[in-house]
Amino acid sequence: MTQIKTILSNSPLLEELSSDEIEIVLSLLSTRHVSCGDIITKPRDEHSDNLFILVHGRIEVRIDSEEGLHSIFVVNPGDLAGIITFSGRSISTVKLTVVALEPTQVLSLDRTKFESLIYANPLLMYRFYQGMVRHTHRMMRHFNSVVADLNEQISPAVTAG
Repeated sequence: MTQIKTILSNSPLLEELSSDEIEIVLSLLSTRHVSCGDIITKPRDEHSDNLFILVHGRIEVRIDSEEGLHSIFVVNPGDLAGIITFSGRSISTVKLTVVALEPTQVLSLDRTKFESLIYANPLLMYRFYQGMVRHTHRMMRHFNSVVADLNEQISPAVTAG
């Protein structure tokens, strides 16, 4: 449990929560250990609206949407998978499959359990969703940086030809 608390305390997801609020979130999480190749979730299964937090291992998030099929690889402890389906639920047109690429441990947050906090602790929910937005923003900045670096590497080859 100490490893999980350390990962969560370093995650942007919970960085603005008090220790009491973190304990509330911890009480809602379940731990899953999966083997290489195991499907953690797929469209319309009992976990399809859950948010997943990587503890250790590697997972591939396969996103099937109107734009086509895309994969994101989650390798850093504390990173999230399932943000779109967790926050969008049934209105989301995204179909998500999460697969373990090696022996993996994830924390799973059930959307329905989390939504039970809406009346009891709305500030916790607000801060939690702020954390998800910060996490997503950091990912987008990282991906934009990678794309910019790749463009710089490709540009000399295009102009030289």
